[in-house]
Amino acid sequence: MRTLKDFLKTAIQAENCIQKLYEHGRDKVKNPATRKFLDCLVKEEKQHQELLASILQNKIYDLSLEVPNDKVFEQAEAAFGEVEEKCTEEWTVEQILEVALERKYHAQKQYELISKNCKIPEMCELIKQMAAEEKEHRFIIEREYKIVTHQMGYEF
Repeated sequence: MRTLKDFLKTAIQAENCIQKLYEHGRDKVKNPATRKFLDCLVKEEKQHQELLASILQNKIYDLSLEVPNDKVFEQAEAAFGEVEEKCTEEWTVEQILEVALERKYHAQKQYELISKNCKIPEMCELIKQMAAEEKEHRFIIEREYKIVTHQMGYEF
């Protein structure tokens, strides 16, 4: 049986991995606008990680509740995948953004699934908000990807 506590630990790990991916890209990129963009994403991921950790540590909710849908964990595990093993110095910013898009998709789906399977109304709302933020991040990353790959300019 996997619980809300297990989910939070997995989600924290996923947020940490994507944060490291953004840091790698930020440190590598030469374009100041893209560097600033990635730095903003690093900060947002840190906020997500801190929020999830505070839920875990403060024990406000009953985290022993079972999460009946294993797809939640499949999405969570796909959200961080093998980023640390895959991400190398040779990666381009384009590759980093491609992986970020994939990870954000899985993160959004994991939060949507857990919000539908959560029995704690306040926590459900919080998780729904995180799903919406992940969706927004995907949109922003996709736009930045198009700019970096010259599919559109900054004026859009």
